[in-house]
Amino acid sequence: MNSTVLALQLSTPPIVISERQSPPLAVHQSLQGMNEAIESSSSLSGSGTVSPALSPRIQTTKKGAERNEQLYQLQSMLLTPPSFLLQAYIKALLKKEINDSSHFDMLFHYFKCRKQIPRLLHQMAELEIEWTKKCNPLFRGNTAFTKAYSLYLKESCGIVIESITNKFNKVIQRVQTDQSLLNEVEQESAVSTYCRLLKEALSNIPKDLFYILNGIYELTKLKRNEEEARKAINTLLFMRFLYTPLIQSPSLFKKIQTIISSIVLNKEVKITDKNIEGIDEIIKSIIKGYYVPSTSLISSSEEELETTGKEMMKILQLNKKKIIKKYLGDDRDLNFIIQTNSKKQIHSENIITHFMK
Repeated sequence: MNSTVLALQLSTPPIVISERQSPPLAVHQSLQGMNEAIESSSSLSGSGTVSPALSPRIQTTKKGAERNEQLYQLQSMLLTPPSFLLQAYIKALLKKEINDSSHFDMLFHYFKCRKQIPRLLHQMAELEIEWTKKCNPLFRGNTAFTKAYSLYLKESCGIVIESITNKFNKVIQRVQTDQSLLNEVEQESAVSTYCRLLKEALSNIPKDLFYILNGIYELTKLKRNEEEARKAINTLLFMRFLYTPLIQSPSLFKKIQTIISSIVLNKEVKITDKNIEGIDEIIKSIIKGYYVPSTSLISSSEEELETTGKEMMKILQLNKKKIIKKYLGDDRDLNFIIQTNSKKQIHSENIITHFMK
């Protein structure tokens, strides 16, 4: 198989049409047009058989063809939403994973090299909302989602936090950690400085983060309510990310947290400052969903895509019983991936064997 073609296949998730569903109208018309073209070509040539040109994906040597097809199908099932296979993987291998992080590391790396971390976080957040009791705040515990989210922030947004922290150190030094009461002027100045730095830094934050937050906001709003959705944004964008420079100053942290939380939760804010107004504009843009994720046709080398595909396949095969138990779809869909037989298929094969005796 041509290396460029294989890399493109493994980096771009195809549209999967289940055998139990009718194909979309556009696909049906396209197939019908292909059939008519073949019939027309047959009549013009006077021959009853026509060999249409094979696609690059079909033009491959027999050796390794089945393995490539498995990797392609695996990627399709993991990346095409809603992914029952991804849900089963998370439920079976990550929900109670404590000491061994190999399953998490593999999943994160698999999606990372395909530029699909936003999709992974969206799916994990959905399960996190499902598993969290309504009496408990969302995204506060140490879970598979918060671990993946923290890793994404470290790898994609670490420079932003470092920049804010370095510039804000002068303010931190002037505000002693053990100081219980701050001068009102110092408070106003510190808050304004922090918000100004924050506003400047937000222009350098990857837009994928805003896209992720908007998706989580919409999910939470749908499954809970708008207030919970806003609290989720407050937790993920500020508590787990942008408040990091304030760790050394609890008193200042409390002051800024009160102001920004009021903005995020759409409550009245007493302090009027242009920098604070800028924070309000950013929150509104996230909620309204002005951002789209970055895209890349080929995100990694062919070798890396194939290697991560094989490693993922190995994990699925070693844990196939756990995966099947949590799989919400027809387990026959997994036959080609993890080479197992469903109960229905085994029953049918037994009947055929019985009548053949």
